[in-house]
Amino acid sequence: FNVTQTSSFATIEIYNLKGQKIKTFPNLQINKSSNQQIVWDGTDDKNQPVSSGIYFARMRLRPDSLGKIGKVEISRKLLLLK
Repeated sequence: FNVTQTSSFATIEIYNLKGQKIKTFPNLQINKSSNQQIVWDGTDDKNQPVSSGIYFARMRLRPDSLGKIGKVEISRKLLLLK
């Protein structure tokens, strides 16, 4: 993914089709870059494997301590194949 803002307060969350939160990647350091990656190994927050299927990822960039950026949320559909 790429973003046009820098944030030290970013979170990516993975949800199943029922809307249940499966995995959280908290407190990410996001820099202005055209090629950043988060690798999800197909496990939940308890390191248990999840089944193949459709999931949703939501990235939230929260305001930094200086208030330079506002809250930004982006959602994308994912397909997990094993």
